[in-house]
Amino acid sequence: MTVGTKTYLNDTGTAIIIDAGEDLSTASLMKIKYLKPSGASGAWIATIVSGEPTKTRYITLSNDLDESGTWKIQLYVEFSTWKGHGEIASFVVYDPIV
Repeated sequence: MTVGTKTYLNDTGTAIIIDAGEDLSTASLMKIKYLKPSGASGAWIATIVSGEPTKTRYITLSNDLDESGTWKIQLYVEFSTWKGHGEIASFVVYDPIV
């Protein structure tokens, strides 16, 4: 998993990238599931990184990173013959000065 050097509360345009280690080019669905520090959960629809078919990415939008603390993420993928999850990873969202 790759996230910027440091990620801050309400940052937008941050790329969250997960390397699945397998070719995802034939996947029918790719989601990055998340668990916020508060325990709230959800998922972002991911896309393949151009030229790197083992990597998925989501670019954060306004209000995506709305809690500071440790977030957990996990890739979920569906193929025609298999559906499943990748490993769980985590990253920290920091509070800005003001």
